[in-house]
Amino acid sequence: MKLKYKWILFDMYDTLVLTSRVNQYLYENKVLWKIFKKNNLYIDRQAFYEKLQELKNNFPQNKPLPKNEILEQQLAKSFGYDISFEQAKKMHSEQYKSRKAYAKLAPYAKSLLKWLKKKNIKIALISNAHTLGLIYNYEKFKIKEFLDEIIVSDTIQAL
Repeated sequence: MKLKYKWILFDMYDTLVLTSRVNQYLYENKVLWKIFKKNNLYIDRQAFYEKLQELKNNFPQNKPLPKNEILEQQLAKSFGYDISFEQAKKMHSEQYKSRKAYAKLAPYAKSLLKWLKKKNIKIALISNAHTLGLIYNYEKFKIKEFLDEIIVSDTIQAL
């Protein structure tokens, strides 16, 4: 059977790499809330989660979220705290370092990618994930070698 496809596009998360999105979302928000608290920004946890979601929902659906540092500055400001971009950047760095790895390579992913490569089909990875996390995961799971193109929304500034 001759395949007529030239390109196959994959989304990274919940396609090639499986995640537990609800747990990851709650964990990351809890980590960020604790970092705010550690930096003497005391905010009720539930109010914090609700405001964070509200801020994320206020951004256009066809654009990626702004840098996390800007989001964190806006979040702090909504509770009456004025933090510098540098302080927000430090807080984001703390959050990023403390994240647990929720992602697992899907059981079929590598064998499928190998099979597609043997058929000379080009493979593109597309994602709305943030670039740093995406790079970390495709290197961690050793799938970069199969990818001909990588398109990430925060790099091209579109979803």
